[in-house]
Formats: sequence, structure tokens, C-alpha cells
Amino acid sequence: MSLPVVECVPNFSEGRDVKRVEAIVAAMRMEGVRLLDWAMDADLNRAVVTIAGSPAAVVRRRCAAWARPRS
Repeated sequence: MSLPVVECVPNFSEGRDVKRVEAIVAAMRMEGVRLLDWAMDADLNRAVVTIAGSPAAVVRRRCAAWARPRS
């Protein structure tokens, strides 16, 4: 029996500050979650991160990324 896997593709309103986007990407990394891709677009001021993994792990990483301190 295989375990469920979910994909999550959150979009963040930050596409100009590389350090902030790198912090978001770093928050997505953990055991049980695979970082599939990420991209940032300065013109649209957006960053998109694609992760996949177990449902519980993906939810924890998504919430951790959204909770990153803003400065």
C-alpha cells in the first residue's frame, strides 16, 4: 500500500528580494517534503514554490513559510 502524496504550489508576494525568497524556500525544506521547483519574478513581485510530500509534512512546511518574519 502506498502512502498519499500531495503537491502544494504557494504563491508569495515577494519577487524582488532574493534573501527573502531564499528564506521562504529554506522554510519549505524538511524531511518528508521534496522541493520540486521555485521561481521568482521581479516584474510581478511574485515567488512560487512547488513542494510535494506527505499531507501533514506539506501543511507544516507551508505554514512555516507563511510565518517567516517580515522586515
